[in-house]
Amino acid sequence: MARLPRRLIALVVLALACLLFAALPASAASTRVLHYSGALSGTTVPDESGFGNNGTAHDISLSGGAYSFNGKSSYIQTRASSTVNPGSAAFSYSVTIKLPISITFGRDFSLVRRGSSKLPGPYYKLEMVYMKATGNMRLECALRDASGAHASVSARGNTLNDGQWHTLTCSKAAKTISLTEDGHVRTKRVTLGNMSNTRPLTFGAEQVGPTSFWEHFPGLMQKIVLTKRMSLRRSST
Repeated sequence: MARLPRRLIALVVLALACLLFAALPASAASTRVLHYSGALSGTTVPDESGFGNNGTAHDISLSGGAYSFNGKSSYIQTRASSTVNPGSAAFSYSVTIKLPISITFGRDFSLVRRGSSKLPGPYYKLEMVYMKATGNMRLECALRDASGAHASVSARGNTLNDGQWHTLTCSKAAKTISLTEDGHVRTKRVTLGNMSNTRPLTFGAEQVGPTSFWEHFPGLMQKIVLTKRMSLRRSST
């Protein structure tokens, strides 16, 4: 029996490997689906993630490459879309903020909002909560899924008004939620399900009615990022 040429054998092996690889199930990777770097075009906040989740700026100005919120009427809002809906997948939302040293804590400041605890359905948030009894601030990630299951994780937020930049991130994984403040992580074990809803994303305020907003943030914000675990289909090409 004649032997096949080595080149032909190599091609057959390569073809079989490609067919096997293509038959593997889809994998998942953390994908940036929204990214506001600090740019503004009129009232449009351009999304640099490539997914087209542009925001609309309301009473927002730019200061040194960051979004400036006046603490009274400013906010950025992003319409609902399939890419910003996390479903039951792992996801995270992050902002980098600077509060002036002169700020006096006396009320809540909303940083990231999708829905609200005051409204039905799933929601998630990143918020600075004022505790009237002590006069302290609490930095909090809170989430509620479609079944009504709720969880939160928090840290002290009293030192955030130091005139420095702080990066704050809330993350939901399969069995945990986490709050990361300048690299310091607090994690709570909890299982939450579907987090999708039809409400817009709001940065710098909480929407509690069709035209009603409160908890306006009084500082600078940049590097607004939302990531989500998305399926990646394997391909032989």
